[in-house]
Amino acid sequence: MSEYDELLDRYYELPIGCERIAVLEELIRLADSNSHVEAAYQFRRELTSTCIHEGFPEKGIVAFSWCMSQFDKNPELDDWHDLLWQYKTILELIPVFATVSRDQIVRMQEDMATRLSHFGETERTAHYYRSWNFMRMGDNDIALQHQETYLRMARTGISDCKACERDRQVELLTRMHHDQDALALAEPIMKGKMTCSEVPEFTNGHIVKSQLRLGQIEEATERQQRGYAKIRNDRKYLGTIGDLLLVVIRNRDFDAGMAQVSRHLPWAAECAAGELKFRFYSAVALFFEALSFHQPGSLKLRLPRELECFSEDELYAPANLSSWFSAQTKSLADQFNARNGNDAYTRMLAEHRELCELS
Repeated sequence: MSEYDELLDRYYELPIGCERIAVLEELIRLADSNSHVEAAYQFRRELTSTCIHEGFPEKGIVAFSWCMSQFDKNPELDDWHDLLWQYKTILELIPVFATVSRDQIVRMQEDMATRLSHFGETERTAHYYRSWNFMRMGDNDIALQHQETYLRMARTGISDCKACERDRQVELLTRMHHDQDALALAEPIMKGKMTCSEVPEFTNGHIVKSQLRLGQIEEATERQQRGYAKIRNDRKYLGTIGDLLLVVIRNRDFDAGMAQVSRHLPWAAECAAGELKFRFYSAVALFFEALSFHQPGSLKLRLPRELECFSEDELYAPANLSSWFSAQTKSLADQFNARNGNDAYTRMLAEHRELCELS
């Protein structure tokens, strides 16, 4: 392994971020070229975790798929329990890519169920991820059926923590507009009595939607401010940042909105996860629409060059930006609707407009 030492030293010296991903990719190329399967396996497992944490899930999914194929050939490469824990994370991510078909998602769910059974686990976790994926595909009634099934079953060592499970339940209730029930169920999370590494970070994005619909504007504003402060430096929360931005738009707080849009557009421009981009772009389009009534003239704004609407003079009319981001969002909605076989994403766009009080 001495030939890897220099790169490994560099890897461990770097902070978590894109540079670490680049070093891992170089380590993988080196291991592959030397046919060092065990090293290539471990580097890809590390790459999967790093990419998921850093908000580049598309790279993590590819790396993990390679690991699964190698594990099936040689189970001694890994501990099955640890591998299935990472498989759970992959199952969370695949619905956010419109290019992953509904059939592929269902097949992966059932592959997880088969593997759980093989290692002596119950089907509780399989129902848990069926619920998650069907919710992500807009089939809330089916998601609820699976949720009710897994909640009747005993937790096992492969179950998510109680805070994560509660977050999923809150999100489904919010998506179904059962807002009073959602807030009641979320109360231990809102009071800080039920937390984990990603809760309440994700949960805040669900809660504010219920609060806005119920007219709890002050509560939603406070939660948005506290919630955004916790995730503003973490690109994996891009979709949640978009959800929270809806509160800023509703309040017509253009200074805060402009700061957040400018800060996170570079993330969105690089993001391959369509569902996260959809949620952020949807809010951005609505922000510029609201701003166009307040400031109809051009404004100075630094946009990422990768965006087709980029202008060298950095002068933009908010109405034109709204139209461009609306078109991008609609295109993403159409892709997900076609994949899912319903109009859930179109309905989500209408819901966002209502939450922002834009007619």
